[in-house]
Amino acid sequence: MIGRVRWTEHGGNGEGEHTDSIEIERGVFVFAIVVDMDSACGRDNEGSPRYLAEAKLVDLGEIDDVQADQALYSCGFYRTPEGIVSGSGDVVVAADDPRAALVLAEVCMSYGLYAPMGSEFVGSCAGDVNSRSGAPREARRVARRMARAMLDGRERERKLSEPVNAIGSTAAEVMCGDIDSAILRGLANGDPRADLLARMGTLRRDA
Repeated sequence: MIGRVRWTEHGGNGEGEHTDSIEIERGVFVFAIVVDMDSACGRDNEGSPRYLAEAKLVDLGEIDDVQADQALYSCGFYRTPEGIVSGSGDVVVAADDPRAALVLAEVCMSYGLYAPMGSEFVGSCAGDVNSRSGAPREARRVARRMARAMLDGRERERKLSEPVNAIGSTAAEVMCGDIDSAILRGLANGDPRADLLARMGTLRRDA
């Protein structure tokens, strides 16, 4: 039985997205995210559920320094012995700040270095739900439930090993930016999609 957990509330980003997180192990974070699809997609979301609840895992121990630095650079940050620093030289978060790992994990997640742990649409179709209906709160509960489930080590390993895209990359491989493993498996199995990706140059030359 999993007891109470300590959530960090990141709040909204002004674009219809709300994020909470928990650190389930040292350097391993799960983000519970709610996206207001009306705000994100506008008229393109007509006829579809309004809210998307997601859980995304970032294990800093599995993301190499080059990728982490690329993620920081995409946000205008870089690392120094003092901590994470902005392009103007201001220290965003000090190296000895307890929040430093969480900041790096959130940057990696924003860059796409995360393992998808689950997603679920919540609420009625667009136009039928408003902010007072309770659907945003329900979506947040759903996102937190999926994230909280990752406290179970067996469930976490099961989710990390599941394929999450058409080429067969596992959630763990996606988090590390590793598409080569899935392509190589596909080539070994005669998958034409893997062959196409290899011909397109997606596969690294040294793989």
